[in-house]
Amino acid sequence: MKKEKQITESQDMEILETQPEINGEENKAMEEVGISDKYLAHLDFVANNIDRFVTAKQKIWQAILKLAKPGDWVVFESEDKNSPTGKRSTVCLSGAGADRIASSIGISFANWKDRKELGKDEKGEWYRFWFEVDASFGGRTVRAMGRAGSRDKFFGIAHGQVKELSDIDESNIRMAAFHNAMKEGVKILLGVRNIPVEEFEKAGIQLAYARRYEFKEPTTNGLACSVCQRSITPAEANFSLKKYKTKLCRECQKGEEI
Repeated sequence: MKKEKQITESQDMEILETQPEINGEENKAMEEVGISDKYLAHLDFVANNIDRFVTAKQKIWQAILKLAKPGDWVVFESEDKNSPTGKRSTVCLSGAGADRIASSIGISFANWKDRKELGKDEKGEWYRFWFEVDASFGGRTVRAMGRAGSRDKFFGIAHGQVKELSDIDESNIRMAAFHNAMKEGVKILLGVRNIPVEEFEKAGIQLAYARRYEFKEPTTNGLACSVCQRSITPAEANFSLKKYKTKLCRECQKGEEI
């Protein structure tokens, strides 16, 4: 019996299924409109196992809350006219928290790729490192990406001024991009991004030590940052596509580690 693994970033479980033979006029018609036996088998598997899946995800979520430290969370606040408070608050896992959880529950990383991007503008020369990696957990694999550059606030800005490249430790920036890719893989696999703050209140988790970022503009346009997956405005998407060749939110454009 031949087994085929279905792996995508949007799926929340691994599907193992046989490849059925497709024959007959009915199957042919279904194929023509995008409905195959393979697709129906996938839906049937999900339907039959959805309760187990939900229970497992809840247990993983409880384990994450126990493993993470108070300072491992980052709170993002944005305007929301439909909210009684006028704001929408969501929580993401930080890099340190992602590293701690990955080592605790056995998330693995493989097939690394990296590249160095060089540029020059009115402020001088700059560089940026990009890392990609396959992050795997429980039979599911996703492709994650991380970046860090010489213009990042932590590495390349001092007293509001851009540092000279000779004053920046390139190895630190490369290592930061490496860890950022790992962090994104953990967040995608475990779904620990853009979590409503109410979920933490229900669990009794205090966010007093969490870092906070506030965005004044609403973020309900359907566009997302290619690195951190947060919602972005069309202006942010257009600007970053022109300058960085990919869609980035303002914080990732600045290189702020989140």
